[in-house]
Amino acid sequence: MTVFTPEMCVTTGRLLTEWFEHPEYTDEQLEKMACDHYGIAVEDRPMGMPFRIREEDPEKADLAQKINAFIAARRRRTWPNGMTKQEVQFRLNEATKMIDPTNFKFLPDDVRERTGLEINPLWMMEALVRSGLLTPKEQVAALKELAAYTHSKAPNISHSTTTHLKPEDWLLELAKDEYKVLGKDIPMPQPMQPVERGMHVEFEKRQAKRLAEKSALAGYGAAEVDEMTDGIEDAEWDVDNG
Repeated sequence: MTVFTPEMCVTTGRLLTEWFEHPEYTDEQLEKMACDHYGIAVEDRPMGMPFRIREEDPEKADLAQKINAFIAARRRRTWPNGMTKQEVQFRLNEATKMIDPTNFKFLPDDVRERTGLEINPLWMMEALVRSGLLTPKEQVAALKELAAYTHSKAPNISHSTTTHLKPEDWLLELAKDEYKVLGKDIPMPQPMQPVERGMHVEFEKRQAKRLAEKSALAGYGAAEVDEMTDGIEDAEWDVDNG
């Protein structure tokens, strides 16, 4: 069995990966290929029409005819006749050689039992697409089916895990997903503890303010009493014994 190997077209720079892709040769390249095929140098190629040199050298005339046929066959762009059954068989056989071996020809046993099919329809569809037997419209439809399977109908693999957490640990995990952590050294928030009477800083400030107000009121009251007593001593009392 022949193995198809990709090659590079020197003239166009294309990478030839399909069996129906042929390299583009120039006239000089075709002439050199023909001469190399028949084992002669390009300078020794018999020129002119074969019937002109047939009488002089029949062998040279036959060689010239073979070289012209070699060049004409590689310049041909059309098929001489319609596609026969042998050509269809040849095209399908060549297409199967280009399919990746990992694309299995037969379905697994479990799929066979469930569907009743033995051959992989994707394998056959790829062979038809790469054989060139389909019309452009049929080839587009087949490519749509293959693209739908590879892009949207391909099986997805999912993994599920089960973890047992305490309620508070579960809430912390949810908080990690919803809120961004600013740093690793940030301490965990602690619950607020009630402050006892007389232990808070604001309590000390209020107590000092009350003491200052009391002392101010006490000093004001003493000054008023002294002023009133001074007025009583200076007053003249008229006593009527009467």
